Amino acid sequence: YGSVEQNALQVLCGQLAVAIENAELFTEVQNAKIYNETLLENLTTGVIAAGIDERITVFNNEAGQITELNSRDILDHTIDELPEALRDALRDTLRTGESQENNELVLRFDDRGVIVRASTSIFRGEDRQVLGALMVLTDVTALKRLELQIRRSDRLASLGTLSAGMAHEIKNPLVSIKTFAQLLPERYQDSDFRATFSNLIGHEIDRIDSLVNQLLRFARPAKPRLKPMHVHEVLEKSLLLIGHRLYQKDIKLTRSWEANVDTLHADADQLEQVFLNFFINAMDAMKRGGELNVSTQIGTGEEWVAAIAHGNGESQEILRITIRDTGEGIRGEDIPHVFDPFFSTKDYGTGLGLSVVHGIIQEHGGQIEV
Repeated sequence: YGSVEQNALQVLCGQLAVAIENAELFTEVQNAKIYNETLLENLTTGVIAAGIDERITVFNNEAGQITELNSRDILDHTIDELPEALRDALRDTLRTGESQENNELVLRFDDRGVIVRASTSIFRGEDRQVLGALMVLTDVTALKRLELQIRRSDRLASLGTLSAGMAHEIKNPLVSIKTFAQLLPERYQDSDFRATFSNLIGHEIDRIDSLVNQLLRFARPAKPRLKPMHVHEVLEKSLLLIGHRLYQKDIKLTRSWEANVDTLHADADQLEQVFLNFFINAMDAMKRGGELNVSTQIGTGEEWVAAIAHGNGESQEILRITIRDTGEGIRGEDIPHVFDPFFSTKDYGTGLGLSVVHGIIQEHGGQIEV
């Protein structure tokens, strides 16, 4: 071959090498695309993505199962085609750029409702430019149904405990009244007996009346009257009420108000009842003196007690109130039952106090951790 033919052959070989490389890259990209699509379609969670123009670019099979929509019919359509709750969540993330995590949303269909747990976030390109929003959703309807069944089972179990406890607590004073009533015809002329009988009747009826009132508070707790209040003020008032008993029992009180904001939307009277109940239980646990420590902190976390209210809205900061004592403590096997009605490790009382307290905190949207 001459030099011209050789040069042409070299150029041709170079172009062929580039073509082969491009073909390999194309195959690699295609394989990656097929892999990603297969992975996406076989996920057990729904995935929806929309561009900044609100047009849907990704809609996998599970998303279709949850929403009863076909991916072929909805791809490249706007998010207005989605159920209202999903549309609003995606639109809010596209508009604000803020992620949403584990939101429980209800999707309404003609014959049923579906509860989903959805998270949304913004996704960006290499230059950090916003490309759109991504939503991941899971159908939790069956889980919620199971939780409801468990709560119903718990209520039935509590009802059984409640019935047994109520029968026991009412029967005791009735036995005393019945015994004295049977003896009354024989000993009516005995003035001492009549005086004892009168005192006993009044005392036992007061016991039954107190029990009935506690049962009513447990069964039909009063709705809290929510208004701005200062937790530290209510704590101080509650501690003042038990001050004399602390002195009598030689219990040292320490307080630490670390929370720089203590304003809650709550019912001050009901929270005072909660605090007093815990303080009295703490004192009862300290037979020979000890220390009662009460503190408040601001922080975040699902285990904390109640949300702080700021102005017209609620912040993510929440208030924790900690009550500690140096008493005998609670046995590990008893901890799951401390809020059950009529459960008590004391030789006195009805065992309803902590059940009522638990209901009050739940009505306030708070949590108790022992």
